[in-house]
Amino acid sequence: MTKSIAIIGAGITGLSSAYFIKKQRPDIDVTIYEATNRTGGKIQTYRKDGYTIELGPESYLGRKQIMTDIAKDIGLADELITNQTGQSYIYAKNKLFPIPGGSILGVPTNLKPFIKTKLISPKGKLRAGLDLFKKPIQIERDISVGSFFRERLGDEVLENLIEPLMGGIYGTNIDELSLMSTFPEFKEREEQFGSLIKGMRYEKMQRQKQRQLYPGAPKGQFKQFKHGLTSFIEKLTDYVVNQGVKIRFNTPIDDIVISQTNYELVVDDEKNIYDSVLVTTPHQTFMKWFGNDPALDYFKTMPSTTVATVVLAFDEQHIENTYDGTGFV
Repeated sequence: MTKSIAIIGAGITGLSSAYFIKKQRPDIDVTIYEATNRTGGKIQTYRKDGYTIELGPESYLGRKQIMTDIAKDIGLADELITNQTGQSYIYAKNKLFPIPGGSILGVPTNLKPFIKTKLISPKGKLRAGLDLFKKPIQIERDISVGSFFRERLGDEVLENLIEPLMGGIYGTNIDELSLMSTFPEFKEREEQFGSLIKGMRYEKMQRQKQRQLYPGAPKGQFKQFKHGLTSFIEKLTDYVVNQGVKIRFNTPIDDIVISQTNYELVVDDEKNIYDSVLVTTPHQTFMKWFGNDPALDYFKTMPSTTVATVVLAFDEQHIENTYDGTGFV
C-alpha cells in the first residue's frame, strides 16, 4: 500500500522537504497544503523596470552547500552568482568605520588591521587578546551567541564588530540566539585550537588554500540567482510537481486530528487522511492546531522578530559617494 504524507506550508522548507522525500522515496504520495496562492513563503522577488528587488531574504550563505546542491540538481547552476567582495563598513559612534581586514564575521585573524582600527578602544583590543590564553568554554548542550563571544572576546568587540554582522544575518538579539544552531563551527574551532582567534586563523588559511586551488572562483560569502530567489522557488516548485507532488493552494488547514494510526487534516469540513504530516509553518500558525498540547506551551510565549525591507532607488548622477565600499551595517 502506498504511503502518504501531507506537508503544511509551501515555503522553502515545505518545498525542499518534498524534494528530499521524492529523492529518497519516489513511491510516497506527497501533498503540500498552502494557505495562499503562491509558493515561497517569505521569499518573494519584485521585478520591475529592470530592477530585481528582494522583499524577503536577499541571498543565502554560500557555506550552506545544500542550497547550492539543490540549485544545481534542478538546473540552476548557470544562474548562480556570488556577491562581490570589497571594503565593508560598520556604522558606530555616528561614523563609518572600515571592518578590519582579515576578520571572519568580526573575529580578528590578522593582528595589524585589528590594532589599527579605531572602531575598538585600546582596552577593548587588550580584552580581546585574552582569548589567546583562555581555556575553551565548558558547556553542557548549548549557549547563546552573545554569551560565547562576550566570554571569548569581550563586550566591546561583540557589540561593535560581531553583533552588527551576526545579528543582521538572523535579525534577532544575539544574546537569545543559539550558538550550536547557527554558528557551531566557531565553538568547534575554539575547542580544537584552545582559542577562537587561533581557530579562525586556521579557518582563514584553509580558505586561502581553497582559493589557490580554484583561483578563478568568486570570493564572496553570499550567493544569489540572476533573476532573484523567486526564480529558485519557481524552479523547485516545477521540479517537485513533475515528480508527482500535489500542491493545494488557497487551502488553509482548520485542524489536525491525530489518531494511533494516521493523521486527519480538516479543510472546510473535508477530511483528508495521511500516514504522516510535516508542519513547516511559523509557530504562530501551527499553535492553532496544537494549542491544547502542554508539551508545546513554550510556543505560546516564544518571541519572534519583525523585519521590514525598505528599498530606495536613485539616479546615479544625483548621488555623491566618497566611500569606496560595498555597504555598511
